[in-house]
Parts: sequence; C-alpha cells; structure tokens
Amino acid sequence: MTDDTSDDRDIEMIVAYVRPKRLNEVKQALAEVGAPSLTVSNVRGRGSQPAKKGQ
Repeated sequence: MTDDTSDDRDIEMIVAYVRPKRLNEVKQALAEVGAPSLTVSNVRGRGSQPAKKGQ
C-alpha cells in the first residue's frame, strides 16, 4: 500500500540510555534532524541483582 504523503523514509525505533545531564543536548540534536517524537523514562539503580536460589 502506498501513501501519497510519504517522503520515502522508513520508521525506525532507537533505544538509548542517556545520563540526565545530557538529555537536553540529545533532545535538541534529535529536533534538529527532525525526529518526530521522544519518550523519556526515569530509571534508578544499576548493576546486577543477586542470583535467586532454588531455581
């Protein structure tokens, strides 16, 4: 199916983990290249969790 309003660009999903202090910089760069949307989630913690015993 073809859409007459298409501009021959494929939709892609990019997942990136960005430090909070760099977020504004990344948002600005994405806006400059015409990224249509952005979803931001706050994440806490890092590292590995202890293994579960008995499995």
